[in-house]
Amino acid sequence: MNKFLHWFTAFNLLFGTASLAAIPTTRVADGSEPAIASHGSGNVSIAFLASLTNGAVHNVLFSTLESNQSWTKPIDVSNNASNCSHPNIAIEPGGTIDLIWTGTNVGTGVEDIFLARSVDGGKHWTEPKNISRTGAAMDSDLAVGPDNSIHIVWQSKASGTNSSNIFYTCSTNGGTTWSKAENVSNTPKRAMQPAIAVDDSGLANVCWLDSRSGEQRPDVFYIRRLGGSWTTPLNISDSPRLSAHPGLACGPKGKVYIIWVDHSRKEKSPDIWCAVGNKKERFAKPINISDSPGVSSQPAIAADDRGRVVVVWSDTSPGVADIYGRISTDRADDFTTILDMPHTIGDSTDPHVTICGDSAFAVWEEDEGKGSRIEFAELPLKDVPTGPLRPVDPVRHPAATSRNH
Repeated sequence: MNKFLHWFTAFNLLFGTASLAAIPTTRVADGSEPAIASHGSGNVSIAFLASLTNGAVHNVLFSTLESNQSWTKPIDVSNNASNCSHPNIAIEPGGTIDLIWTGTNVGTGVEDIFLARSVDGGKHWTEPKNISRTGAAMDSDLAVGPDNSIHIVWQSKASGTNSSNIFYTCSTNGGTTWSKAENVSNTPKRAMQPAIAVDDSGLANVCWLDSRSGEQRPDVFYIRRLGGSWTTPLNISDSPRLSAHPGLACGPKGKVYIIWVDHSRKEKSPDIWCAVGNKKERFAKPINISDSPGVSSQPAIAADDRGRVVVVWSDTSPGVADIYGRISTDRADDFTTILDMPHTIGDSTDPHVTICGDSAFAVWEEDEGKGSRIEFAELPLKDVPTGPLRPVDPVRHPAATSRNH
């Protein structure tokens, strides 16, 4: 049996004809809100939250999967009295690890985005640096460029307004200096839940959720940075009901993959949709990635320069929230059948995914009732059978999306 068949028989194919054994998963540590990134050399690292002193304050911890398939002892990266949330991690082509999170001052309640870096594989870390300095900052994301540049986005209130917007900054010298924070959403309403990815030519791509379409039906908007300025925001979801939780990844030759939760087809059991665009900012009609009877939520996406795309999400179809996934090996033209991680007693939430070599690696939070733990699984990518998915068919998507729609 080849490597894929070993893996294939380790999953339940959610809507297939066979009921198969569950793939083994690894318990990493007690904690919550995990994020994962690839070193490109065959190993991966994670960041997550855990309470080291009391339940009121959470720290950001870091661990690496070693060649013997064991995890290093978690290291406290945040190392301060602030209550931390929403960690994220990226690894530069040169090997430096960048880790960000939202830090809330316990005394004042002021929130800002902090960054710490490690140049020795996570053994030692810089002191956390306040990147946002805007206050009321949250929901950050980061990406690194092929030139080791660092790009960060977050949600915050614009000066002199009550509306939240998406801000962007970057550093091209290892985090020593940063560009002036830019309001890249400029919405008259509310912008939230930003995501960022940098393509193989070094261009930053950003998407977020925006209520300029209406408070009850916010949409996913997208921009990219060209020639030192940002393109006009493009409404990607443009759906008649609620859109939420956008995610973003870049592939080869200008490919852009945007995912989100959409309620248009099933108001009370939303699906994960995916729109694929090119460097001319033309997006094809969205495809339905999850298409399950339950509530699909919290999608995460990873893509690489070989045209492989992996999407994972939390889904309530089995009665509790489990982690599902789908894989494409041809730039999202075709996908595998829905893959189901092992059923659990508690809810599985907050998945995150990365690609490293010929495998994808997923982490998620598992609720144990009295606490939560971080779970991990490997998904091989070689020789996976795929097929086309159904395009979505709401009224607002009669044709492909472009800047002229």
